[in-house]
Amino acid sequence: MNNIKNDEHYIVAENLVKAKGHVDDNFRQQIIAEVLESLKKTINLELLSRMTKEQMDEFNNLLDDNDSNEKQIMNYINSCGINTENVTAVGLTKFRISYLGA
Repeated sequence: MNNIKNDEHYIVAENLVKAKGHVDDNFRQQIIAEVLESLKKTINLELLSRMTKEQMDEFNNLLDDNDSNEKQIMNYINSCGINTENVTAVGLTKFRISYLGA
């Protein structure tokens, strides 16, 4: 990720922090980073919840392989028949409800 501020998830995290209310400028970047981390975890958990045990085992092996790259990982997820756009949308919605309480 060359410029984290151009990352779509970063923008979502930044907007959620703004929606939550005033944050001291001294802590804004730290809070955005923490929200971003939690947001990505929520999306990843949504992804994993849609995998069978066998798929999860294969996925873990792929992640453990130091030679695996992001393209290989995304190809594996797509080969599982998982709609990543839907997973992302559901994860974002769950996180937004949890974070903002709305």
